[in-house]
Amino acid sequence: MANALARFLGSARIRSVLNAAQKLLGLAAIVFLGIKLYHIGWPEILASLPREPAFYIAFAVIYLLAPLAEVLIYSSLWGIGLSALPTFLRKRIYNEIVIDYSGEAYLFLWAQRNIPGTDVRTLSAIKDVNLLSGIASNAVTLALLVVFALGGYASLLKGIDPDVLRGVSIAAGVAVTIMLAVVLFGHRILGVSRAQCYRIGGIHFVRMVLVLLLQTVMWGSALPDVPWSQWVLLLTAQMLLTRLPFIPNRDIVMMWLGVTLAPSIAAPQAHVASMFVAAGALSLVTHACIFALTSFLQHRQPKVQPA
Repeated sequence: MANALARFLGSARIRSVLNAAQKLLGLAAIVFLGIKLYHIGWPEILASLPREPAFYIAFAVIYLLAPLAEVLIYSSLWGIGLSALPTFLRKRIYNEIVIDYSGEAYLFLWAQRNIPGTDVRTLSAIKDVNLLSGIASNAVTLALLVVFALGGYASLLKGIDPDVLRGVSIAAGVAVTIMLAVVLFGHRILGVSRAQCYRIGGIHFVRMVLVLLLQTVMWGSALPDVPWSQWVLLLTAQMLLTRLPFIPNRDIVMMWLGVTLAPSIAAPQAHVASMFVAAGALSLVTHACIFALTSFLQHRQPKVQPA
């Protein structure tokens, strides 16, 4: 199956189609970002931005954690170095503003041009890294669910839209299903060695824990009067939402989630909503700036030399 898929993707006609699709994805990303920022409105964005430096420091570290972790992971698989960071920054942008796994498609196209080896090995590496990332994320998500259930936070769900709770239940089911599938059939699904499996999964797990801690610091700096324990609800809901596959425009969805759960937070709803709008808008602006910067860098250095 993998060999047939690799041969299909490696044909000259398919390569030309994929390269054209890559360029269209880039154009679509720029247009999409522009439209979203226009509809949010620059006066509203500027007025709702938090003033605390910790908010922006935490945001910057969170933004860079995933690309840096992937550079570390793929360095052992493909022999790349930190010079590949722009590629993984763009991969994040595609996944968050277009649709899940569009970033993986972009990474595969990039690897075809820059990484020695067969398409089968390239596909296998990307697949394994994503599966292990999913396992780490699901483990953290389920741990948050346990904390939420045993910590007496269920009362925070009163007044929440039943459709939201239904979506959370579906996401929890998806998380459990993926974890069970990989645990039971991992030896058939994964192509990396056991040592590589533990290393990759460990990097993803540490990354997720750091993101959650920094997310709490970010929210707590913007709304210092809210008890940190109440952020457990938002962290749990956010992690569950990210477990649902093929979510388009993840930043906007996260803004919607924050505004929806605002009544459950011990702070004025307008302040909670404005914080999430500000975080979403900041993310979109950062995507646009990083996309432009990485485009410039990749034109100047089209090939990545193995480390």
